[in-house]
Amino acid sequence: MLGNLEGIPYWARDTANHEVLDDRLARKNLDPDEREALKSIRASLGENRFLISLTGDVPPLAAVSIGDLDTATNVTWAVPGMASSTKTMTGWVQAAQNVADEQFKVDGPGNRAVIAWMGYDAPPAPPDLGVFNEDAAESGGAKLAASIRGLDAARAGDMPWTNVLAHSYGTTTASIGLTAPGVHVDSFTSIASAGIPQTIPTAEDIHADHVYAGQAQDTMVGIPGLGDQYAYIGRGFSMPYRLDPTNSSFGAETFGADGTDGFEPVKDHGVHTESGNGYLDPGTESLRNVAKTTTGHGDRVTPAE
Repeated sequence: MLGNLEGIPYWARDTANHEVLDDRLARKNLDPDEREALKSIRASLGENRFLISLTGDVPPLAAVSIGDLDTATNVTWAVPGMASSTKTMTGWVQAAQNVADEQFKVDGPGNRAVIAWMGYDAPPAPPDLGVFNEDAAESGGAKLAASIRGLDAARAGDMPWTNVLAHSYGTTTASIGLTAPGVHVDSFTSIASAGIPQTIPTAEDIHADHVYAGQAQDTMVGIPGLGDQYAYIGRGFSMPYRLDPTNSSFGAETFGADGTDGFEPVKDHGVHTESGNGYLDPGTESLRNVAKTTTGHGDRVTPAE
């Protein structure tokens, strides 16, 4: 209860969650999925990393902050998409670390925090059809909204610059969370969007001062190494049909992801890939632009082609 209580100091949540994590891992006859997730969560922790949430679900939901949320002057929630879970927490935390490292390159030294937020039950990959509806996004959006309100309560009178970065179906989830009452951030950045619900027709309907969207070129499923093979499917086959935030009619500020100015193109729908060409892999145009939008330098992004 203490480790997931919004509005209290994050050091206390981290301390409680470490105790719970160690206790659960010491138990016998754990569910295999629970053990796999807990081990991945523990492997993702280390210096300057804080376990700010850990639920009792199997597998659990969790959030790891890279940076101290009690003092940070810039905070970014990183919201994952389809098929994500704490069983692969180390991968999502590494993607968040890539964002933090790139923010340093773009904005210099600073007291920032990036939250690897695995705080909702993302839909599995097809043939499960959950990615084509908004059930998981509705539930996850409410949880993200609660997390944002929690920072506002914990840091009342000393609120940092806040950003939400979301990937794939996470953009569906985050957009719903960012239309909830009492929620506002300085920037919202979507990458590889699986679509924004029609109930959010324009960027102005999102409670963010700046709304950005990046998308690599589309490619066919089964043809790896050319571009994003899944995002357009999430948008085009959803029920009801969801909106592409990179379309001019939506009104987001768009940026490039196909490689320019010495930066690598995105050639996969993923964020942290073996090829090094995911949306949040070092050296990509996408990661550099994400670092700009989440540090107040959105006016410096490279344009979409």
